[in-house]
Amino acid sequence: MALNQLNQVVGVLAKEEADYGVAETLSNSADGINIYIGDGDPPAPEAYEYVFDGNIGRASGSLAPQKRTTPNGRFRSGSLQVLPKGLGAAYTTSSVTPPREVHRMMKAAGFDATFVTDHWEYTPTAHGTGFESLTLRQFSQGSQYDQAGVICDMSFETQGLGVPVMTFAWRGVASLPSDQSLPSITVLAPSVIAPVAAGITLTIGAYTDAVVRRVAYRSNRNVETARINQLLAGGHAGFVPGGMMPELEIEIERPLRSTFDPEAELAAATARALTLTFDDGGTANNWGLEMPQAQLASVTPGGEGALATVTLVYRAYASTPTANDFLTFTWGA
Repeated sequence: MALNQLNQVVGVLAKEEADYGVAETLSNSADGINIYIGDGDPPAPEAYEYVFDGNIGRASGSLAPQKRTTPNGRFRSGSLQVLPKGLGAAYTTSSVTPPREVHRMMKAAGFDATFVTDHWEYTPTAHGTGFESLTLRQFSQGSQYDQAGVICDMSFETQGLGVPVMTFAWRGVASLPSDQSLPSITVLAPSVIAPVAAGITLTIGAYTDAVVRRVAYRSNRNVETARINQLLAGGHAGFVPGGMMPELEIEIERPLRSTFDPEAELAAATARALTLTFDDGGTANNWGLEMPQAQLASVTPGGEGALATVTLVYRAYASTPTANDFLTFTWGA
């Protein structure tokens, strides 16, 4: 007996929207992004969700469930993982960007992308100025899934000494799926390998001697606020992002307190500038982040066998209540 569908190959397209929630025309050659699935098979496609699931309660005369009506407010949410890397060619103009899985997904995750001489800077989008969204298409299990008005939260984590993995938790208004085999999709810089978590650079203020075991970043952006509009068919007008609370989690070998005393710094609310860079020495294949002002939010002692460790969580903050200067990601330079 022939198989129906297989859970083997997947593909993703994404493009910035000119108007929020108005689906863009997607191109297999111009909008492909290269996702990470690890060593196993791809994850199954995410389920459909509804603001109203169609339940109209029980029958008054019997307490039996009543026949459901049609659900409304359809959307999908999920996560895409990518390997953060550069283009592998110099950034010479604003038309030369990092790979789309970085450039476009970062914009949908609440960052403005700015070309500066020979590199790209990604800074948090100022509130009150609008926000970027994507039209997202997924090919999975012989079907095509389309979403509009997609916004994201972003995080990344190192995997031992391997390549860090960046995760974009997304949600958007969804169309029903259709049968569609995976087309040929073009991605940028397919031969460039992302830099690994070895030979990294980390500075915590003036402290540069930390022996780093693990790094994880979380934007903690709120992307869950749904716009309900009863004038619309389906009733779902998309999502409105809230603020973010960026934090950088660092596991290091426990230093001498005379060198660096995190518990004392937590108690004193000491402010530090943090920088973190991943670089393999290749052309335009480095990236990193900077928190110009950050404070410890937690300090957790740990251990690996006989080795003493400590996990630090730093949170970025703005220099003034009206400033937007608490975080910058950089690709290149």
